[in-house]
Amino acid sequence: MRFRARTVTVMAAAAVGSAAVISAPAQAVPVGGDYYMTVSGPLLEPNVVHSDSALRKMEADAMAAAQNAPTPVASESAPVPSGPDAVAATDTPNGFVLWNPGVRDSRGYTYNSSNWGLNHQRCNTTTGCVTIDRWTAKLEEYVYGGTSRRWLLTGTMTKDFGTTGVSFSYSYYCGRNVTLGNDQLCAGGGADHSASGGLNPPLSLNKSFGSASSNRVFPMVSMTALWSTGKRATVAFRGWDVCNNNSGTIKLCTSAK
Repeated sequence: MRFRARTVTVMAAAAVGSAAVISAPAQAVPVGGDYYMTVSGPLLEPNVVHSDSALRKMEADAMAAAQNAPTPVASESAPVPSGPDAVAATDTPNGFVLWNPGVRDSRGYTYNSSNWGLNHQRCNTTTGCVTIDRWTAKLEEYVYGGTSRRWLLTGTMTKDFGTTGVSFSYSYYCGRNVTLGNDQLCAGGGADHSASGGLNPPLSLNKSFGSASSNRVFPMVSMTALWSTGKRATVAFRGWDVCNNNSGTIKLCTSAK
């Protein structure tokens, strides 16, 4: 199904079970003087002045593009797990998107997202906003093939420019694509639990999606930048669906989701 997405607010970037934010909540613009903000999605250039409202529109347009990107309709069904491995279903968190939508290799083992910008601005109520820091985020998803029910997820964060102090955190979830229903977290069959914590880029996660989470599963990885100004921005990547078949080679599905 097409994954739901909306911007939500979390109190801590590394809290397990919280949905990912697309950027820091909008703050009241002060009457006068300087303030800081963040924009998540577009790759903004330094030394270019934008208004606060123009930056918010760029962010909203980037998110809308991610949501409206065409993806082929899945033909594989996704049965509900049953038997000794069955676990009570839990809906996946909102906000994760198949970004732009990225590229799946022809052999069906590797998916690379498009680049996502995490931008930090210094603003003035009179003169506007300038991007002073930018990091580019990207997700690579690799499946081992054969009968392996594991994926290797590599999240890169590349510094493009800026000198403001920054720290990073991540969260990870495994989702099961449910046809005509809410997507659910992987459970049972040896699937690894959700995870979160501090991050010293790059991020490398080798996780099991389990044998009970058939037929289509997908990873979700968020990475958050928290600048010393107190502003944060998050990218929330949804990976490409894996056809977790009970027989044959386990590979990326032909369609993304």
